[in-house]
Amino acid sequence: IIKLIVEELNRDPQIKKANQKFYDRYYRWAARWQPHLDYLEFYEGVNLYVKRRSSRERLLTERQKITFLEETPELMDETARGQWLDFLCRQGLAYLRAHLRFLAETKWTIVRIDEESNQRIRLRFLRGRPGEKP
Repeated sequence: IIKLIVEELNRDPQIKKANQKFYDRYYRWAARWQPHLDYLEFYEGVNLYVKRRSSRERLLTERQKITFLEETPELMDETARGQWLDFLCRQGLAYLRAHLRFLAETKWTIVRIDEESNQRIRLRFLRGRPGEKP
């Protein structure tokens, strides 16, 4: 998924240029002064926070078994309108397009399990993660 996100965001030269401008600003005002708090994780020129930094996230919980992919793009907390709104929408659509490509292109092995107990039938479908690229 990381590769697809990077491809989609770097496809538009305006998005690529704006991201570099924002990363430079971020470094100038945040990471330079407190690098232990404000870290950047670059993948081919795109900042994606993918490393787990908490010991608690490694514990196996029911939520981790169910959740497949949970991501949130980071945007500025200002009201967007006009050309700026159009630009942010293009960025968001590129981000979503990467996820749609991932889901459409990935092959999944699905196993169906039928169980009967106490005169009830239980059907379960298990899908291995993360899937295989064709």
